[in-house]
Amino acid sequence: MAAGIIVGIIMMLLKSFLINGGNEKIWSMIDWLLFADITAPGNATSIGLFYIIKTLFIAGLQFGIVPLVLTSISLSLCSLTDTAKLGRIAGKCLAGFLGFYVFGALIAVAASIVAIKTGFFSQTIAVSGTAEAVVEYSVANPLAILIKAVPANLFVVLTNNSSIVAVIFIAVVLGLCM
Repeated sequence: MAAGIIVGIIMMLLKSFLINGGNEKIWSMIDWLLFADITAPGNATSIGLFYIIKTLFIAGLQFGIVPLVLTSISLSLCSLTDTAKLGRIAGKCLAGFLGFYVFGALIAVAASIVAIKTGFFSQTIAVSGTAEAVVEYSVANPLAILIKAVPANLFVVLTNNSSIVAVIFIAVVLGLCM
């Protein structure tokens, strides 16, 4: 992960250096060789080595995550003999989840503040005087996760990597039933 971050920073600096130095063609060749989305229109002749590696890596993770979560949680709960332990384990899991969530959010906030303050990522947004320039966004209710946790169709959940909370629910129910 550290090597990926270092290579990413080096490539961002190289891109900036080449484009500001008037060597856009060299950066275009590097982009063509390493970063191009080979599935995008107009990139049929691109190589995109890093794009291919990234796509295969993500697909492999998505392929393995649902079976891994389902079997590990189900078998763990199935092997519990003392139901009093279940409450303690659930409390520790919830506290661990919330702790990692808060820790990750704090790291993300700190990194974004450092990036903004150092001018590493600066964006200028053209603002027009009309109401069309206002960007609308919607905030989803975090409690909607509870509703999505109980699935209506088992097979849809097991084939969808975006509903991992429902997979956890199924694994807990399956483990308790075993």
